[in-house]
Amino acid sequence: MPKNAILGATIETNNDELYMKEKISGAPLPSVRYKAMKKISWPLKFVSIEPILDFNYITFIKWIKEIQPFLVYVGYDNYDWRFPEPTLQKTLRFIEELKRFTCVMEKTIRPAWNEGQSKISNFSGLSKRGKAGEYERFKQYLHLMHSNALDLLSNLNEKDRKHVYKFFKEYYPTQKEHYWTLKKLFSLAMYIPMFLQIGISAIEKGIFDSVIYVDTHAGPGLAKVGKDNREVVLGSPLLALLWPEIIGKNLKSFKKIAKGFDKLFFVEKDIPTYKTLNGVAKRNVKFENVKVIYGNSNQLLLNIKKEIIETYEKPLILMFVDPFGKFSDQLFHKPFFEFTRDLQVDIVMNVNAPSLARGFEGKKHNVTEFERTLKDLWGDLYQAPNAGIFSELFKSYKKAWYSVRERDILDAYISRFKVDGYRFVEAVPVEFAKSKIIYYLLFASKGKQSYRWISNYMNYLRTKTPNNYDTLKKLWLQATGKLKDLQRFLS
Repeated sequence: MPKNAILGATIETNNDELYMKEKISGAPLPSVRYKAMKKISWPLKFVSIEPILDFNYITFIKWIKEIQPFLVYVGYDNYDWRFPEPTLQKTLRFIEELKRFTCVMEKTIRPAWNEGQSKISNFSGLSKRGKAGEYERFKQYLHLMHSNALDLLSNLNEKDRKHVYKFFKEYYPTQKEHYWTLKKLFSLAMYIPMFLQIGISAIEKGIFDSVIYVDTHAGPGLAKVGKDNREVVLGSPLLALLWPEIIGKNLKSFKKIAKGFDKLFFVEKDIPTYKTLNGVAKRNVKFENVKVIYGNSNQLLLNIKKEIIETYEKPLILMFVDPFGKFSDQLFHKPFFEFTRDLQVDIVMNVNAPSLARGFEGKKHNVTEFERTLKDLWGDLYQAPNAGIFSELFKSYKKAWYSVRERDILDAYISRFKVDGYRFVEAVPVEFAKSKIIYYLLFASKGKQSYRWISNYMNYLRTKTPNNYDTLKKLWLQATGKLKDLQRFLS
């Protein structure tokens, strides 16, 4: 064989008896393939464990170690053959063990068919079969978010385009790279189609009569993530506006979401940011259901609620909350609670816990300001049962020896949402480096049936998307054609 050849075999399981009983195929038994691959002396060997079948954990790990592959693919069946599959938990544990001694590229990773399917698996790729590679579908969507942002820029007139570039220059003077933005925008991009799919189905059943989007800190519409002005992706407002149509055209099972939200509200309190957003949005809106509002969401949410309930009787609302890390930029509890009370509102929120924790440390000797900030952010939660973090803080602030940790901030939000009637509240971290959190992505829903599909979605975020800065940057460079992934690995 040529020296640059990669030699591989599919080994779906180590259970010959299961393979014969289920009549999987006419191929040699898995044990025969294992022995052949083990015997071959070759520097570049790979194993494809796809479609993965149930297996003996210890023996299968031993097989792969003895084969000594530089690369292993792992994935579930894509064609609903109802094979005897391992549980998702067993597969994830297996993958983690493989990663100790080889490179693992995850394909379709989902619950086994008898664990209960979800719409996550239908939306996990632009097609049932994508290019192989770890995080490949993540990169496919990054590419879409990037290419559509570039198309949008090219469609602006010269004056508006210069305004956008001026905004980038003025607002990103020192921080030239901020690839961590990609995780929250990707997570929103994945959430929107599923939210719309379920919402539209509920409308068809008469449960709701509309799907509404509210962005409390909308930003400029385009997000610059790298040094170059062309390193842009669709920001949260344009994801809400344009992404449903993009996905509806690419995925047949999601075609009914192409019409998007019935009404969208974008709120921005910074004047230059508002002007940039207003110009970008107006150039790309094809319908009259978008409202770009200048002002502070803490003061405007009740007006938005009034407009919604005067127009729609049974709205389903998605709210995206993405403030900077200062206390004054946060969405306060009182207006939030007044808005969500008696409404079905799903929340996707960026909790900038490190910045908020540092802000509390600065108030260590000003107990009055400390108490006011706690109440602004989370109300009188210290009076609620099962809100331990608040009880301890309010007991200790008078003594001025309290210390607020990043996790305390997250727990405070989780407690507050649960007290306010949210049935499902969970968060995933985004790391800058090992154990150093940049922010948390928090998801909350009041829906009785939300737990199952959002749990699957959270599992997708944890297992199929990167959580650390270096990986996000590398995948962005791959998605935009600036870095070749497999070639880099081999080198």
